[in-house]
Amino acid sequence: MISITILFFWITFINAVVLARGPDCCSGITTEKCRRSCQELQERDSPIPQMQVLMTAGEMCPPSETEFWDCINMTLPAVQIISKSWPGKACCEMAQTRDCRRRCYSANSKDSIKRQCRLNDEPSLFTCIKNQEAGRQCCSKAHGTSCGLVCQAIHLAGASNHRVTREVLAYHCKRRDRHVQQCTHRRLQPRAKSGHNYMPCCDKGQTPHCRSTCRSLLRTPMTDDDRVDELIRACSEPQPTDPLWQCFLTTNKSTRNVTTPVTSVDNAKLQCCSKASSGRCRELCAQTYKKGWTYNAEFHTSCSYIQPVSTMEAKMHNCLTDVEQPCKLGCSGLSFCSNFNNRPTEMFRRCTPEADKAAAMTFESWKKGVIRLPQLNIFVKDIAKCNPSMWKAVACALEIKPCSSKQSLITLCKEDCMYLLSQCADPSKLLGEQTVPVLCNALPSHGACVSLNSYLKKSPHTVSHVGKVVHPCDPNPCQDGEICILRKKKCKHPSECQPYVCHAACPLGEMSSLLVPKGSALRLVETNSNMAGDQDCFLSCQCSHRRKIEGCRPLYCIKRQFCKLGHNNIKANGDAFTLDGRHCVCLSGEVICSQTSCQPDAYSPLYTGMPGNCPMRYAPVCASNGKTYPNNCIASCVGVIQIVANKACSDVDMCSTKPCPSGFKCIPKPQVCLDDMTASANCPQFECVDNMGECNPHHHDPVCDTTGQEHNNVCQLHSQRRTLAYRGHCQSSCLSAGVVCGHDGETYSSECAARAARITVDYHSNCVAFGNLTKDTKPMSCNRVICPPLNPKDCQGITPPGGCCPICAAKMILLWKPSLMEATAENTNSFRITTGDVLTTLSHHMSLLDCEVFGYVSVNSELIIIIAPASSSLSRIQVEACLSEGKRIHNLIKTRSPSIVSYLNLSPFVMASIETSTIKTLVHSNSTYSSHSNSNHASGSSSGNNSSCQTKAPTALALWILLLTVLLMHRKCVLRL
Repeated sequence: MISITILFFWITFINAVVLARGPDCCSGITTEKCRRSCQELQERDSPIPQMQVLMTAGEMCPPSETEFWDCINMTLPAVQIISKSWPGKACCEMAQTRDCRRRCYSANSKDSIKRQCRLNDEPSLFTCIKNQEAGRQCCSKAHGTSCGLVCQAIHLAGASNHRVTREVLAYHCKRRDRHVQQCTHRRLQPRAKSGHNYMPCCDKGQTPHCRSTCRSLLRTPMTDDDRVDELIRACSEPQPTDPLWQCFLTTNKSTRNVTTPVTSVDNAKLQCCSKASSGRCRELCAQTYKKGWTYNAEFHTSCSYIQPVSTMEAKMHNCLTDVEQPCKLGCSGLSFCSNFNNRPTEMFRRCTPEADKAAAMTFESWKKGVIRLPQLNIFVKDIAKCNPSMWKAVACALEIKPCSSKQSLITLCKEDCMYLLSQCADPSKLLGEQTVPVLCNALPSHGACVSLNSYLKKSPHTVSHVGKVVHPCDPNPCQDGEICILRKKKCKHPSECQPYVCHAACPLGEMSSLLVPKGSALRLVETNSNMAGDQDCFLSCQCSHRRKIEGCRPLYCIKRQFCKLGHNNIKANGDAFTLDGRHCVCLSGEVICSQTSCQPDAYSPLYTGMPGNCPMRYAPVCASNGKTYPNNCIASCVGVIQIVANKACSDVDMCSTKPCPSGFKCIPKPQVCLDDMTASANCPQFECVDNMGECNPHHHDPVCDTTGQEHNNVCQLHSQRRTLAYRGHCQSSCLSAGVVCGHDGETYSSECAARAARITVDYHSNCVAFGNLTKDTKPMSCNRVICPPLNPKDCQGITPPGGCCPICAAKMILLWKPSLMEATAENTNSFRITTGDVLTTLSHHMSLLDCEVFGYVSVNSELIIIIAPASSSLSRIQVEACLSEGKRIHNLIKTRSPSIVSYLNLSPFVMASIETSTIKTLVHSNSTYSSHSNSNHASGSSSGNNSSCQTKAPTALALWILLLTVLLMHRKCVLRL
């Protein structure tokens, strides 16, 4: 592993030289995507990888880029081998034995290699040769340069007859070259599947064109995905109520509602495929993780981001890495990499004894002073004398893998690269134009760098049992097939209570490492859909009591459409940005922004600073969606249709109208429904329970009575003739008496009641004011509020929207697309999604026992998520760890990690922004999600001998190597499987 890691480290530098020279074939390209494909193409050093990348170039580069195609035709080694020699020679690298490979390179026909290469031993080689010989018959007839090259790439890369392959070929082989397209299509034509059983379904089509097309498609040999795509174009989108599609679903015994997610190898990684920028990489990724765990060479070369200049598929591979090796908080127990210990507020992917040992071996190998490559030897100075502490930090970071907040492939700063090479490389032995500036010019300047300064010395945190950060689920104490979730429930006997619960779980695929608790509602990728097309389709499913994903049904599809904001201002699908000071995101061609419904009129002479220039008077009103608004003007401004009462919802008796039938008792149940924020529909604020005590003991909706005893649901509490104190788990380490005002603007009977409702306390009293609703605006009514002290005292707190008092916490603002939220709600058992549902699901992602998830809906219809300490008595380091935990959760939501969006009620959220408290005297380390840019070099001291090269240390090399190594580990895992 060490030699491979070193190899890719130095290949990175060599590739930087190639990029800095500016290859001739790329210099005249006019489109950015084509230029990036060209740059990646020229980094490949053997025929098959070159042709695999050329397939992507065929998708990105139009035939009009004639200079590019002519240049590639004349200079690309793979093309020269194919056109000027025996066509099978391009396949020689696939030979398994040395003798066969040597004979293949010197041969001039297939017959001349049969003695050294036996068909049974070399099936891949002979398949490739067969494709090449057949492909020459098609490709040699091409008139256009791009048509011939794409045709050759298809045959050598071993592409199949998928729609993207045909579309790319048709794009380049038009008019005079249509025969090339037809020839290739015939060669790749799949074996016909019988469609006889489906023929009666065609008669149910709505139009004659639909019916005739349906019959023609069933007689034509093609893949199932292509057949469905063509049927959709001719008829309609699949609908369960449409007689045509209903017939297909009924006739097919293996309906997609059941088998689709079960047959997926890894639905978590399959979700990452949609993040690929090219349709071909999406298709190859889907082939890898959809059906059959096989090593797809084309996917791991054409769509790889192991080359630092290739950032085309960075989002996809970062997602795959996050699924395989998620970032975790804290690091300890290392011997060689001891400077990485005692870092409870930093994130790492692989803080393990195995990684520590590998780092030590890597460091020892570097001491030899020369790194040998197949074509090149790189000489370095003695690292025992030249920055040894820094080299040790580099080796440790390479294996321990600190997480980076930047979704970037190149995290090494140009300045740091130049410093390191000028100090520790032997400039007299650099080859050709390999000067230090040439090697480093392709790298970014400060801004995308992560400093290793803190890893040159021991952590400032010391080991202590007082105020220790606790990770009950790391290492995982549960058995295979179980998921560890923190236990927040109050225990009757704390000494016998574990701080975690092991839940039965479902894996998201046959080989998936991502587990979800039994009973979870899920959103999974529909594996029968064509991911190479222009949309992603999803299913809603359940993790059943049998620990299987079952009960799936179609959910919705999301189109990959750009958003046009103006001339030359185009945002890609999923891009987050700011527009007029608002947080926005592009989704399916639609721009979704915060505060869209009611903007303040800043030009009014009587500008109040409130939304819609509403008055600052506190006169709360309760909407039928369960949300309290500061006054009627603001409620109308943000689009609320129905007002229940002219007072806060917490002061309204929701049972006064006697909504329950005879024999049932009405008990208030406050909730805010996210699927209808205009409050035009019903969002029940009560619950009816049986007076006879006939309760469902398996219905889990915990409540706490006035004696401090917890019940599984309110019906059981009522049947035992107890009095409800508050909903939620019974709380400890809080005040159980004395009303408080929450940051959501509601009054709660106690601090414990607020915390049980997952609401942070604003101040101690009934609610009498409302706070910040727009930037830099604080109503005068907050002046009479006495705010609780912050913990720690020197924390620079943040004030949640609508509140008066700051808290020491991490605050997120989440946006959702209403249509997705409504569609999601329709697929839940209750036909609604509440803030409580979302907060409970998010709490399952927490890793620290002393931190909790709070939240509410703001008046601007944004979901405010707060990660804060679970009590006011935590130590400084525990509070800091909670802030880091908030940043970790935010990063999962922001990147739409499969660990988040696989949960049905979390999937509608499309964007997240964050604001985090800071502690003045806190020692800021250069950790995962630090908001501070650390660009200064450290004057690193060493335990070894000093030398003139040890003046100051570079800051970000290890993270650069780290991201390359993450992919390498991913590739090795796939190969191993």
